[in-house]
Amino acid sequence: MHTFNYITNAVLKNKIENETFEHEHFRQHTANADNQYSITRIINNKTFPSSFLFLSLFSPYQVYNPRYKMSHFKNTLTNPFITDLIRDDFIQVFTKIQKTYHVLNLFAFRYRCKKSVLQVKNDVFLNPIELGSPRVICIFQNNSRYLFTCSDLVNIINTSLGNNIELFADPLTIKNPYSNIPFNKSILYTIYFFMKNQAFIIPELFHAFFLCNFNLSEFSINNEVILREYAINEFFNKSSTNLMYREIKLMLSNSPYKRKLIIHSKFPRDAVVKALKPILRYYFDAYYSLNKSKRSIGIAKWRTKLENFVNNNPQFGRRIIDRNTTMDISGSTKTNNKVVFVTEVNEIQENLFHDFMNDHLVPYTDDVDIISFRNLLLQSDTISRINSGNNDIEFIFES
Repeated sequence: MHTFNYITNAVLKNKIENETFEHEHFRQHTANADNQYSITRIINNKTFPSSFLFLSLFSPYQVYNPRYKMSHFKNTLTNPFITDLIRDDFIQVFTKIQKTYHVLNLFAFRYRCKKSVLQVKNDVFLNPIELGSPRVICIFQNNSRYLFTCSDLVNIINTSLGNNIELFADPLTIKNPYSNIPFNKSILYTIYFFMKNQAFIIPELFHAFFLCNFNLSEFSINNEVILREYAINEFFNKSSTNLMYREIKLMLSNSPYKRKLIIHSKFPRDAVVKALKPILRYYFDAYYSLNKSKRSIGIAKWRTKLENFVNNNPQFGRRIIDRNTTMDISGSTKTNNKVVFVTEVNEIQENLFHDFMNDHLVPYTDDVDIISFRNLLLQSDTISRINSGNNDIEFIFES
């Protein structure tokens, strides 16, 4: 019998009797070696008015399940044939049983945790950490203890929840990296509230996972925009130079300036990535972001930025051969060719000093491209309203 049943019998002061007997019907099917059969009999002493309501929890055909316990509690409260007196008594008794059950569970958990072996004493960088240090949490799992720092947990959580395949979100379960066993929900709640109490900035993905009650399917559906933005940020933070160079070449091939900005095959790739990476970010926002506002701004920005770059750096990406001709005493000439790549970039200085003290009052921006794009959206919205009111007028916008 489960611990909860023992506690219930103790609170209700029920008598438990074991009776052994023989019967021909049982002998044909499940007889033991001695043909002895034992039945546990629970005698209700009716100590409380609501004692009879707990008898269904002790059915030999009902396997103990916390969900069944709570469903029985809910069904009892909504039973219209039970008086208010018995219902109130049932709530008090059930609360007392639950409180005792949780106290014993906490005691057993602390005992097992105290007797368990500390498996990990270092962080992922092999730096020694101690329990009780700031931002160090002890996780008890599979009869073992593991020490983690908040920074390690953030990396583990973001790596799992932010997993993606070609920018398409594919969240994974959060696992213990030392045992490869998934963290259960109680551990996830413990980690979340530990970070919250430590005045630690909780990762956006983990907070969104918490709001979904740590339901991975619901998290994937409700936070697709956030996951896409995280995937794009991770691409720009962790991608190699060759991969970024390939995406820049793809961006240029899709732009109207592919015949003006020609990059030589032997041109230094790191110089290309350094110069065009900010423009590539707007390109990704325009074509891959699921945020409509960022996508609209990206469409307006990346073409303008690329146009300004081409106009201010017409020789960027080219290979220049500098020929140096010398003449010796005999009158013969010798030509030396020196290959030079134009890597210098003339950047347009943007206004970095905006009205910081007042930008929290209104959604203000001094970006000319964004302002003009917003005006275009407002204009198109006004025209569409006019169009909806008069079906005889048709407006055509050319891209």
